[in-house]
Amino acid sequence: MLHTESSLGWGGQELRILTECEYLNGCGDFECSVICHNDALMLERNRYPSVPVKSCDLKKKRIVSLLSLKAHIQQLRPHIVVSHSSTDSWLAAMARKFWFPEIKLVRVRHVSAPVSDGLLTKWLYRQADHVVTTSVAIREHLIGRLRLDPTRVTSIPTGIETQAEWREISNEERHAARSKLGFGPDDPFVFGMVSTLRSWKGHEDALRALSTIPSGLLVIVGDGPQEENIRKAIDGLGIEQRVILIGHTPDVRAAAAAFDAYLHPSYSNEGVSQSLLQAMSMGIPVIVSDIGGLNEVVRHGIDGLLVPPKNPAALVNAMANLISSNDRCLKMTKTARMRVDREHSMTVRGGQMARLLKQLVDY
Repeated sequence: MLHTESSLGWGGQELRILTECEYLNGCGDFECSVICHNDALMLERNRYPSVPVKSCDLKKKRIVSLLSLKAHIQQLRPHIVVSHSSTDSWLAAMARKFWFPEIKLVRVRHVSAPVSDGLLTKWLYRQADHVVTTSVAIREHLIGRLRLDPTRVTSIPTGIETQAEWREISNEERHAARSKLGFGPDDPFVFGMVSTLRSWKGHEDALRALSTIPSGLLVIVGDGPQEENIRKAIDGLGIEQRVILIGHTPDVRAAAAAFDAYLHPSYSNEGVSQSLLQAMSMGIPVIVSDIGGLNEVVRHGIDGLLVPPKNPAALVNAMANLISSNDRCLKMTKTARMRVDREHSMTVRGGQMARLLKQLVDY
């Protein structure tokens, strides 16, 4: 099985590709590899030795890129090609149509951004033998917008490993993580965010909310195109002493173990967030925007707190609520962890993907 990814960046989409491939390769029935663009961060940030990642020119929809992908497919002869972004999906669809009609094609839609209902987009999605989405909301959008056959569109949110890497945080681990960041046992409540620094992730809303709370710190994990704007916002709000930007780290757990609460105030383009599932599995109380994908995982007041998107005032109230209510935090985190383990473990979601792929090739 060959996964294609033309995105150059790094985030939940790219991480899902690699973690899912690693899981499937470990099942024994699959041999997954990835082809990405020459400058993609996946090349250097892939931490799974069992998942080969190679590169070619996938940046644009042009003949040289199509021929480059054709060469890789000819060499690997996969039973299935799984495409993930717009450019590589076009190239994979054209390569199959011209040269590899026997190969099954799966299109994965990771983000909730609206798709065009034009003829070309409808043609592209209908070339896939099956479409996989990362949330129910995205599935419903594609079916309604593109008039796709519902039996050929399946929602399979990302799975995470809940018993090892994303196990519940111990007190010793939490103290070590806080000490590494320079926090003592009596320091204020620590909020955390983990994501690529993109405009729709809600970092500026979180910063404005923090600036109105008399106590509390914010740790931001990740890098991306909005880093400069986020730094300017921090300076403009005068909260330089209350915010730490860690940047990209391959060991997210080591940083997140210091969080007293996790914030995910995104306002668009979300599926079921991987970092949200990780926080819930680690036993960290969560505050998330009430938008499709995120509200499929969090039930307000049960697994965490939901707030309206782009609403710093509501975010302030939720943050203050968690600071002052330790008993409520403990109850929600226990429920959240059990739910993630039951519904979003890699065994559950990876197994769902494995069954779908086997059905496509009658295995």
